[in-house]
Amino acid sequence: MIITFVQPQMIGVKKKNLYKIQPIVYAKLKAHTPSDIECRFFDNRMEDIDYDLPTDIVAISLNTFTAQDGYKIAQEYHQRGAYIVIGGVHAYLLPDEILEYADTVLIGEIELLWENFLNDYKKGIPQQKYESTTRYDMVNSKYDRIFILSTDSDYLLNLCNKQVQYLTISPAQSTSAWGLPLRNNT
Repeated sequence: MIITFVQPQMIGVKKKNLYKIQPIVYAKLKAHTPSDIECRFFDNRMEDIDYDLPTDIVAISLNTFTAQDGYKIAQEYHQRGAYIVIGGVHAYLLPDEILEYADTVLIGEIELLWENFLNDYKKGIPQQKYESTTRYDMVNSKYDRIFILSTDSDYLLNLCNKQVQYLTISPAQSTSAWGLPLRNNT
């Protein structure tokens, strides 16, 4: 099985030096993906997407300002037979709209949804909606290793051997931000 993670862009804004903060969601997805599944990553903000590479699943995280491009990406992959799954803040706000472009929508904390989705997909019974209503326990997280999302784009998330403070804003829980120190692996 091959999963392609795609970061959409704001329409018309593709500049490598503009995006200083990289989305952590794709590292989270990779951390919760079994190691026997091949993963690739395209950041449409900085590179062109190779739609001709074979893939089974395309996973897209949307913010409202990236939704238009995300929908175009989803349609392009869907025409090639890929299964489309979309999550993110925009999916939380407009899940029914998401289902106009995706086979599955993920609503809430991705850490609580992704593995369930993958298990159902492998069994041939993926649901249209997966929703979490609780917070993910960062103390027992899987974020204690290094993930290279794309060697072409030099995306590297190193949450290993450092004291990490994780901050998230969860619209599924509240409008407040919360942080939690992770274990120190040094």
